[in-house]
Amino acid sequence: MESIKSISLLLDNGFSIKNCLDIIKNKKNERIINEIDNKLNNGYELIEAISGYLSKKIKLYLNCFYKYMSFTDALSLTINILENKNKRNKEIYKNLMYPLLLFFGMIFGLFLFSIYLLPTLSSLAASFSNINIIDSSIINRIIFIFIIFIILSILLFIILFSDKYLINTYKMLYKYNNKSFIIDVFTEQFVYIFNSCLIHGLSTKQSLNIIASLNISNIPSFIAKSIDENLYEGNEYILSLKNAYLSPSFIKFMNIAIKTNSPESVISSYLNYLKNRIDIKIKIYSKVIQAIVYLLIGLLIIYIYSLLLFPINILQNI
Repeated sequence: MESIKSISLLLDNGFSIKNCLDIIKNKKNERIINEIDNKLNNGYELIEAISGYLSKKIKLYLNCFYKYMSFTDALSLTINILENKNKRNKEIYKNLMYPLLLFFGMIFGLFLFSIYLLPTLSSLAASFSNINIIDSSIINRIIFIFIIFIILSILLFIILFSDKYLINTYKMLYKYNNKSFIIDVFTEQFVYIFNSCLIHGLSTKQSLNIIASLNISNIPSFIAKSIDENLYEGNEYILSLKNAYLSPSFIKFMNIAIKTNSPESVISSYLNYLKNRIDIKIKIYSKVIQAIVYLLIGLLIIYIYSLLLFPINILQNI
């Protein structure tokens, strides 16, 4: 990725491909650079010479963009889109990491507590009285059911968001809540690629064809195909967007964008707006998860404290 990014930057600044290859050549990539150089000398087109050394994802994007623009622009756009996608995913994962780790840490703690600590504390309390304040077996069952529920929920999430069921899951989520976090995330992915194509001078039709061809981006491709199908049926542009499972907020911005001389700037503003909205939702989800974890930890501490005080209360009443 770094070598391809370096080639893209050099090409953007007017260097020839020969100069680019010479500049980035080192001991680690010398064999590959020599092979590409030999292919170019034997009459191969640049994209043919270099494609065999690209990742599947870069190759797919590059081939789609190359149909409508020069190799330099296609490579630059490919790098830009993939870097933005990776950066955005890292930001989302980073913001969700702490509350999720806290939550799963709590689950693991409950599991250890139910196996090792709870039986001992319950036995200690029971040894001072025939009255059992809370049957440990009941607590164990509640914890076990809770852990099983979490595990099943995770497995269901993995299945529903697998490639096989992703589109149906997305459509179902859109039907019940078209302003949800998931809808916003996938809308952001689609809009970023779509706007990047428009900025590079591609028409709406060409942009949709490119995104529809990117099957590696499952939902954005599905959205692009839905828009294209609606336009083919004779629906107006805005109505086609409404029928394509996009966030309603994007439709509002597009109503403004089509009336301006620079729709790309309006869409760029929308991406900033949507990014901020997604980040706010992540913060809310994080606070909710943390509140649940702290509540459960608090209840657990109260229960342990009551068990520890139970023998003392019995002795005081003797």
